[in-house]
This record gives sequence, structure tokens and C-alpha cells, in this order.
Amino acid sequence: MPGPALDWIEASPLSRLIVTDPVTLQRGIDKLEVISVTPMFADAINRIEKDKSMSALFVD
Repeated sequence: MPGPALDWIEASPLSRLIVTDPVTLQRGIDKLEVISVTPMFADAINRIEKDKSMSALFVD
């Protein structure tokens, strides 16, 4: 996150901010929760390659 973004997040009234792992962090802060999307991207690429439905990715 560029510039003072992490400082703004720390100073904000947010209790938690969820980001995906492609976001590059210069340092960690307690309010940030990083979720990995790599498995979902891999599954999507695999489904596209095999001409399968993508809708299964969006069902709990």
C-alpha cells in the first residue's frame, strides 16, 4: 500500500480491513486481515482451460 495508507488505516475507526494477498504490504498492522485468493484463481484458470462452469466458484 502506497504512501501513508497504512497510517490512515491504523488511525481510522475501522476495527478490521480485509484485503487479498496480491496487495503488497510494507509492514503488518493488526487491523488488516489478508485472505489468500491463489487457490480460487488456480481453480478458475483450471475451469476455463477445461471448459467447465465458473458458477461453482461462487457457491458457499
